[in-house]
Amino acid sequence: WDAEQQERARVVARDAVVLAREIDDAATLSFCLLALHDAEWTFGSAERRLPMVDEMRELARAGGDRELMAEARLLRAAAMMELGDPATLRELERYCTAADGLGHARGRWGALSRRAVAALVHGRFDDARSLGVAAAELGERIGEPDAPGVWDTLRIEIDRFGGGWAHISPGAHWVPSANWPPLRSLLLLANGDVDGA
Repeated sequence: WDAEQQERARVVARDAVVLAREIDDAATLSFCLLALHDAEWTFGSAERRLPMVDEMRELARAGGDRELMAEARLLRAAAMMELGDPATLRELERYCTAADGLGHARGRWGALSRRAVAALVHGRFDDARSLGVAAAELGERIGEPDAPGVWDTLRIEIDRFGGGWAHISPGAHWVPSANWPPLRSLLLLANGDVDGA
């Protein structure tokens, strides 16, 4: 998305939240809060997103929506991680437990992939890679659209912390060059392209 599309998404999502509050429908409001959260998700937005996530989680709890409760835990853990909160890994494990408890393959994929992240944060690179591979394989089998991006991002970080990026091509399909220029810059630098970086 370009900046204009991003701003339009924010406006539409904010309006949707206002309307959902007016009609006083918890399920609609939680869905609109999720849309607003995603529209607001940019660098440095974690503090703004946390109240949305917390409200979403409370609405989901009140409505018995276990899927949305798990999603809210994941989004909360992501925001906490961005803020450097030491309780992040506890929240991430709460998400994994909730996702496992959903009883379906997408939940298992979510738990596996995020347990790989936790292993990476703890410096257990072999565990992170094996959990990541298992998640990627499951994600491919079930057609999870986020699986390739989650695995690629995890693989970048495993490689970065486990020995460097020099072997990674900056032109690889999973390098989000348009949206993540700092990452592309680091990859170019690791491959010796100082001017490009």
